[in-house]
Amino acid sequence: MYVQLKIAFIVAFFMNYPLSWSQTPDPRFADDLFKKGNFLAAIPEYKKHLKLESKSEKALTNLALCYLNSNLDKSAAIKYLERAKELEKKDKEVLYYLALAYTHGNNYSKAIETLKEYQKEPGKHIEEIPNLIENYTIALDMINKPINVLFQNMGPYINSEFPDYNPFVTKDEKTLVFTSRRKEGKGPMEFDGYYSSDVYVCSFDGLKFSGAKNSGSLNSIYDEQCVGIYDDGAKIFVYIDNFATGERGNIYEAERKGPIYSKKKKIKEGVNTKYLETSTSISSDGTSFIYASNRSGGFGGLDIYMTKQLPDGIWATPQNLSTINTPQNEDFPTLSPDGQTLYFCSNGRIGMGGFDLYKSKWDEEKMEWGHPENLGYPLNTSYDEKTISFADDEKHAYITA
Repeated sequence: MYVQLKIAFIVAFFMNYPLSWSQTPDPRFADDLFKKGNFLAAIPEYKKHLKLESKSEKALTNLALCYLNSNLDKSAAIKYLERAKELEKKDKEVLYYLALAYTHGNNYSKAIETLKEYQKEPGKHIEEIPNLIENYTIALDMINKPINVLFQNMGPYINSEFPDYNPFVTKDEKTLVFTSRRKEGKGPMEFDGYYSSDVYVCSFDGLKFSGAKNSGSLNSIYDEQCVGIYDDGAKIFVYIDNFATGERGNIYEAERKGPIYSKKKKIKEGVNTKYLETSTSISSDGTSFIYASNRSGGFGGLDIYMTKQLPDGIWATPQNLSTINTPQNEDFPTLSPDGQTLYFCSNGRIGMGGFDLYKSKWDEEKMEWGHPENLGYPLNTSYDEKTISFADDEKHAYITA
């Protein structure tokens, strides 16, 4: 039996492309934007080029990759890759990319068929294919057995035309914080065509949420991202990315000051290292601290670690959660109010593709976290689902979609 969840979510679709900077189609300009990772600006340039050379394999493939590497409608890549597939001369990887694109159109059967076709004349991704076919076969089964879930858009007072993501809510649902790369933030436009990330805050009065407000002195012209929250909202965790000062991959705490958060400072000694620490959560009683890091000695990529507070107030040596972690990436750990359930994301387990959301129950007898369970479709999709933040009843949650 599935429990019905009412999901309120922050939408991250972008309808407006940046204005094209070139009036005359020049494939070199499009290629330069593509190489720099500015996929948004490269899209209209490749489209202009295709109006003149409709059978340009490079333009068709790169345009498709622009969609696949952006937060636009990734299924838009299908039509361009299908055209590239029909060309006499084409990159061997076109079929691999096309299979990925089919998953974003929710056509996993076609994706499996295309991967099998790719195996006949394989390219550099050949070693991935058996796992992908297995993954997509299970994804088909998940689609046929959807969980009972209701989605509700948060509306224009919170969402914007820019990337809005990483929503975290207090257990009483009175405060919602999230990250946005909107134009009215404090930072400039970055290499990928989006603005630098800032933290935004909303309040709930029992009837509706207030409009999103930039969290003032917490933010700068560089990147600040909300990556966790205390159950009561007294503090949030912030990931800092500041190349100017060399501050990259550390997590700070920021205290609530009225309607905003400010005065960020590095979290507890022993957590931040020279490696990446990306997200964190703390138990309701403040005695368990859990976070993601790619420090040496792990299983590979980002792993989830947990430390407990000892009777003398000192934090114990962090333990790698071996039943949770894989050779790929596990991130955004979040503990339930009773501390008995751990929610997290992973791209190293069977699921819908990319990052999926999972949960693990604490096993009192074995004194370890149990085998992770995929949260199911349509909560998980072919896109990356990375964060989920539950209210106290664990029937209402906030995600990005």
